[in-house]
Amino acid sequence: MTMLHQLMAAAAAHGHASEPDHEVGDLQTVLHSCWRRLTAEQQREVFEEHEEMVAQWLEGR
Repeated sequence: MTMLHQLMAAAAAHGHASEPDHEVGDLQTVLHSCWRRLTAEQQREVFEEHEEMVAQWLEGR
């Protein structure tokens, strides 16, 4: 199991053991930690890679 999969599995287990919102919160914490380590250019690249999906989410699709 890769380290990424371990982080995701741990968050899922936490959500199953308590409440599903805990899984989401755990993953948000990990994402924030990762984001802080990216350069501004890398952050922009990640955002642009998912920009269409973000627009759809914001539109409620």
